[in-house]
Amino acid sequence: MAAQQQQQQSASSSPTPNKSLSLFERGSLGAAGGIATTFVTHPFDVVRVQMQVGKFNGTLDATRTILGQGGLRAIYAGISAAWLRQITYGSGRLGIYAYLLDADKTSRAARGDTSAPSFLSKIMMGVTSGSVGAAAGNPAELALVRMGADGNIKDPAQRRNYKSSIDCIIRVAREEGALALWRGAVPTILRAATLSGSLLSITSEAKNAISQKTGWAPTSTVNMFFSTLIASFAANIVSTPFDVVKSRIQQASNPTQYAGMIDCARKSIAAEGFFVLWAGFTPAFVKLAPYSIISLTLLEKFTAMYTGGDGVSTLAATCLPSALSPHPSVHVLGPSRRDLGDISVIFLLTLLSVMYSNKRLLLCAPTHSSTANNILSPARRNTCQTILGRGMDFLSMCAL
Repeated sequence: MAAQQQQQQSASSSPTPNKSLSLFERGSLGAAGGIATTFVTHPFDVVRVQMQVGKFNGTLDATRTILGQGGLRAIYAGISAAWLRQITYGSGRLGIYAYLLDADKTSRAARGDTSAPSFLSKIMMGVTSGSVGAAAGNPAELALVRMGADGNIKDPAQRRNYKSSIDCIIRVAREEGALALWRGAVPTILRAATLSGSLLSITSEAKNAISQKTGWAPTSTVNMFFSTLIASFAANIVSTPFDVVKSRIQQASNPTQYAGMIDCARKSIAAEGFFVLWAGFTPAFVKLAPYSIISLTLLEKFTAMYTGGDGVSTLAATCLPSALSPHPSVHVLGPSRRDLGDISVIFLLTLLSVMYSNKRLLLCAPTHSSTANNILSPARRNTCQTILGRGMDFLSMCAL
């Protein structure tokens, strides 16, 4: 009798497992992790894009030139487009990949199969998630390219001078037609498919191979670093040609300059040689490894906060070191899932309004936002404002 009471007390004191996260929830958490990561990695994107559409004597020369033209403002040009890109492309890529991994695991478990998904399955999941995310995020990708490369135009009169990513999208739709927002969509999707398919799958395979050769645990931090580095190198080799073609088509001032992806590649090779297809490879490679580690780490930390500490996804078990993933038996104290959902609503509304008005992003609650006031009850709005008012403490905790 005493043993039964002790078992009941133990069961009642243990955290209750949360249900599987929906595709929307996974995408939102992936976007949040990606947005936070852009503050570290966006300069690499600016250098990459300018090297792809301009001429420089290497990565260092491009970096010095960009900094000389406008300092930090120039090296962070188009960061609002990078945020919008994470909300569209980033959320789809990571969210769909994690969702497919969980669906595959559930399907195999129902058949009594406890093995890991095959390498080919991981590639197909990465290709699918990358393609869908890229199709949805092409307008943001176009804005990122144009805003990042605008400073490379020598004649100031020829520069587009977009105020923000939203301003870019509105002007492109108004001046060039709505379909122009999907200019370069084919190479964008092919780039995302090859990048995601190779990066996410090779990372999973490389960490197991490194573990067998070195004895490092598959989930150790050092293993994660080197496996991501290997995957980043391979992913950029196969995806950079599509990236160069995409950037040139999207940046072209004359829509008839290139008849298509093949025509752009042919003209670029004829004018600058075969290896022009790998222009910007170095900043893309240097960026991808830390971006992957930081964004996936933040994704799992945000997931842990959102689920109360017991929401470790299949993506964590596949890609992340265990030191960076919350232990499923540990319950993390923090805001409830509903509180964080409300915070996400305020955050996205604030972010979009900031990108449109081109004002400085402030980590505080939008106390005068009529839209947010209509969505949330006064009590819940006050709770969100209190938590958002401590945003710097929250970000500092997530960075540990």
